[in-house]
Parts: sequence; structure tokens; C-alpha cells
Amino acid sequence: MVAEIFSNILIYRGLEIGQSLAWQLLYPGWNLPKKAPGAQGAGSISSPPVQRQARMFEVMRTLRNNTDSSARRGLLGDSRGFSLIEALIVLVIGTILTVIAIPSVTAVVRNYRISGAISSITWSIHSTRYQALMQGYPYQVVFSSSANTYQIQNLPPLAAAYANVGSAVPFSSWPVTLSADTTLNFKPNGFVQATTGLLYFTITYQGLCQKLTVTNYGNVSIRPSNPQSTCP
Repeated sequence: MVAEIFSNILIYRGLEIGQSLAWQLLYPGWNLPKKAPGAQGAGSISSPPVQRQARMFEVMRTLRNNTDSSARRGLLGDSRGFSLIEALIVLVIGTILTVIAIPSVTAVVRNYRISGAISSITWSIHSTRYQALMQGYPYQVVFSSSANTYQIQNLPPLAAAYANVGSAVPFSSWPVTLSADTTLNFKPNGFVQATTGLLYFTITYQGLCQKLTVTNYGNVSIRPSNPQSTCP
């Protein structure tokens, strides 16, 4: 019994000495602390390497957080909102550009609308002349300055008077006006004459004027050719 107790004491002391030597080899300069009174076994020995490792992890985590914060500040910079003066400057510049652009936009819109009316009137003249040539009897197109419409009519053989072909068609949805009521008569041989008004009339829209002239053989010309010309 005594031999067994003595053997256990030697084994325990050997383990304690071996652990102390191991700490000295791994962490030079560290002194193995003494056991607390009444402590039993090697489990009572403190573990400073574990504590040091925990502190190291804490330091690394702190450094990482600081690095991330610095990176975010570098990306964002000293960002801030617009000041009142900056907002007012942008507003003034936008207003000036808008005022400059309004006349140009208005001129483009006016030219587009009067050009559309001229195209519609020109098409009606060519279409009526073509039908007179194809059908072999007279056709005419009646332009109304009050209604802003044109009406195609024909005079078939044995007919006593001209009859409407379809209904009246507006040549513009905008208030484009003609200088006078005009009726252009087309013979089967292609000859054109004005039975009401003249072979020319003026188309007006918001100060823009275009003079449309039809020759005796159905050729249509627009004068002045400059679409931005104003009425005299």
C-alpha cells in the first residue's frame, strides 16, 4: 500500500515537472505559478498561453474593425448633402437653359404643324388629279377656309352636277387657315383650273405663312421655301 502511494506521488511530480519544462520551452521566461492550497491534479495549473491567445484574437478583431472603418471612410470620403447655395445655383442654371430652349422648341412645333397641313393639301391635289386621269371624267377638290377641310367631288358621265366622293377631310387638327375658299377643277386630260378663287392661296399658322401655287398641269410649289418665313 505504501509502495503504491509513493509510486503515485512520483508519477504526479514527474508530470508536474514535465509540464513546467514544456511551458518553459514554449514560452521562455514564464514561471509556472504555484498551485493554490488544496488544489488537486494538473487541472489546477493556470493556462496563460490560452489567455494570451484570447487577448491576441481580441486585438486582431479590434484591428480588423478599425481597418474596415478606415476603408469605408476612404470610399465614402467626406460625403455630405447639398448646401442651399449649391441648390440655388443649380436651379438658376436650369431656369436659364429652359428659357433659352423654349423659343427653339416653339419654332420647331410651329414648323411641324404647318408642314403637316401643307402635305395634306398637296396630297389632296395630286390625288384628285390622278383620279380624273384614271376615271376619264372631271374631278375637283373644294378647300374651305372656314372649316379647314377639303372635299373631293366628281362628275361622272350623264351626271348633272358634281357629287361628293366620301366626306370632308380636315387638312389639319390645328388652327391652320387658308387665305380664301378655293376650288380646283381637274379635267381628264390633266388640265387644272380654279373655278373658285385662284390657283394659289396662303396657308397661315401662328405667324408663319406658306404660299401654295398650283400650275395648270397640277404641279404644286411652296413659296417662300424657307419654313420659318413670317407673314408680311
